[in-house]
Amino acid sequence: MKQQQKQKLRQLEQRLAETQTATIQIPEDPTEFCTKILDFQPTTYQQQLIKLFQQNQFIAARWCRQSGKTQTISATLLWHALKNPKTHIAIVGPSWRQTKLVIRKINNFLRKLPKNLYEKPLLSLAFKTAC
Repeated sequence: MKQQQKQKLRQLEQRLAETQTATIQIPEDPTEFCTKILDFQPTTYQQQLIKLFQQNQFIAARWCRQSGKTQTISATLLWHALKNPKTHIAIVGPSWRQTKLVIRKINNFLRKLPKNLYEKPLLSLAFKTAC
């Protein structure tokens, strides 16, 4: 291996190690979590749903198509799981296809978090610590 390639490899390994040990502070406010960590700004009605989630054990969102229900619920569930380790969250829907959409959205959001913040077993997610 050439000297340049070895140096580039060392740099990449160092960046990978830094990324894997990076930690982030999870905000207390789920709307702030959406904005700062997940890079999306919830609309006013999405923020209202997030507040309802914080105040109630069960919620149902009956909105029109393509209004951000899945995105809002997924982000809020992810925030809740990070802030409350060892919490069990059930995602239910009228069909497996619709339930998978929420799970897929949460998986997409996980890509924006440091890998050391969660463990991803085959069938479920387990969060390591509270932030």
